[in-house]
Amino acid sequence: MKTYPVIRPTALMCALLLTFAGCNSSDNPAPEPPPPPVKAPFTITLTDLEATSVKATVTPDDAGMTYCAGPMTEAEYEACGGDVAGHVASIIRKAQESDPTIPVGEIVARLQRKGVTTQTYSGLQPRTKYYVMAIGLDDAGVCTTPAAAETFTTPERVVPEGGFTLEVSDVTQTEATVSVRPDNDAMPYYFDVITAEDYRNCGGDLSVIMSELLAFLLENNPGRQIEEITAALQSLGPDSDRIGNMPPSTDFYAFAIGLGDDGVCLTEAAVQPFRTLDAGDPADCTFRIAVANNDSQSVLIEVTPSDNTVGYFTLVIDEADYAGDANLTARIRQSIEQVALEQGISVAQAVEAVCWRGVSKELWDGLTPSTGYYALAYAMNADASAAGPLTRERFTTLGENVSAATCTIDCDKYFDGDALYALDPVRYANLAGRVYAPATARPSSDAAHWYITLARGDLSDPVFYPDDATINALLQGGTPDIREMNYVADWGEATLLAVAADEYYQFGAVFRRQITFSKEGASPVSELETASVLSAAQTGFLEAPAKASRTTHDTRAAVARRIRTAMEAPPVYRRFLPRFE
Repeated sequence: MKTYPVIRPTALMCALLLTFAGCNSSDNPAPEPPPPPVKAPFTITLTDLEATSVKATVTPDDAGMTYCAGPMTEAEYEACGGDVAGHVASIIRKAQESDPTIPVGEIVARLQRKGVTTQTYSGLQPRTKYYVMAIGLDDAGVCTTPAAAETFTTPERVVPEGGFTLEVSDVTQTEATVSVRPDNDAMPYYFDVITAEDYRNCGGDLSVIMSELLAFLLENNPGRQIEEITAALQSLGPDSDRIGNMPPSTDFYAFAIGLGDDGVCLTEAAVQPFRTLDAGDPADCTFRIAVANNDSQSVLIEVTPSDNTVGYFTLVIDEADYAGDANLTARIRQSIEQVALEQGISVAQAVEAVCWRGVSKELWDGLTPSTGYYALAYAMNADASAAGPLTRERFTTLGENVSAATCTIDCDKYFDGDALYALDPVRYANLAGRVYAPATARPSSDAAHWYITLARGDLSDPVFYPDDATINALLQGGTPDIREMNYVADWGEATLLAVAADEYYQFGAVFRRQITFSKEGASPVSELETASVLSAAQTGFLEAPAKASRTTHDTRAAVARRIRTAMEAPPVYRRFLPRFE
């Protein structure tokens, strides 16, 4: 938007303005008054205003007009300079970028309304100024009218009355029973435990911890709304839980805090301090290691300690990297110290992040076929030194391609995306300049699962791209258990990849087919059943797997991964947290 400099009136300018204000000659006729502003063809009525929600009814002057409506914060409104049409275009563009497989017409249709509509907007912030906007929107995503706006400011949240009485009982080295009795049985709340150190770190403001918890659950449960998450967390009336997996000899706070459906904390937290009992002697702890589900590239390791209160460390290493117990535990200690320094945490915190208590089960993948490994476990002190003897269990991975299960891919025709775009630039907007390649997966009868993808470049040589690395790439980025796939690709070289696994999850040979997409080789659009176009389009490519060599589980990488995982999780201990199917 063009801007103009602001001219501030000086004394001379004011004198000149006063001089000319009383003069008017035929040579200088008075300017015509500006035309009246065009009225936006909507009436917006707001009701039921609360701290975090408002109900808006939009009535268009033309009942047949399509339009879109929604709230904007004052900051959002100012950021777009009041250009609501530009804001709507930005929403459509970002939706396209986030999922290019969705046609523009479908995105627009989701935004459009018609006739009188009423909607409640929740999740608003208290004491915040908002605009509810309405603007005409046609099927092509073009705004067709001036925007109507109705402003409002959400009030301060009214905190419901009611506190909590907490009781902590049956405390052991790693577990405790927390019981909560609310003053108001109608108050929804969440309760848990947190270490005294984390409590001090958040300044005693447990709403900060709740924000971290909700953000973590939303990120790890894509597609779920905040109301679904909070419903799985909330308690009503008296409640209790046996909470475990806590470190021994540690100060804790049990807490309860009011939690609204929108994820906003409704009360201050009530807290009750307690301390877990001292652990047993780690030097006396022994371990039983079981190796299961051994195949060519992965293995399930289960470790059972004799004392569930003792923290211990586990690892899988290539037997070629083993140079004795003392050397190995010293290397692991050094890795923990280095990663703790990089992450800005103490060694004791890092040890707590990487250690297990009780029975542990871990799936180790990325192993090399026909290779000897050690699974190991030992008790660990707070300074990352070994607190007792190391237990080792040797195993050998199976050879490659132990299964007869196979999967091939047919892709006999592909089409010029520009030709489809010319047919319908709205529906096929994401095909311009691209290739449209329908593909059919054909798994064998003994294939229980299969993975397919289209990779950028020529990955047909198994010497440069071995099967184990390619299978790992397919497991991470391929499409599982689907027979029809419509790929949106770039012109040039690409490779169709597939692999199948039998009922025991043993993998067969990797299918590879190199394709060079060219304008000359594209089939006529008339040969395509356009009704199926984009029904399951995949626009991204699987990146080429790195060239594989002899795989070892680097100690430092394993330590860093565990610490990173522990730091990403919220510092609470209840483990009933929602897992949505």
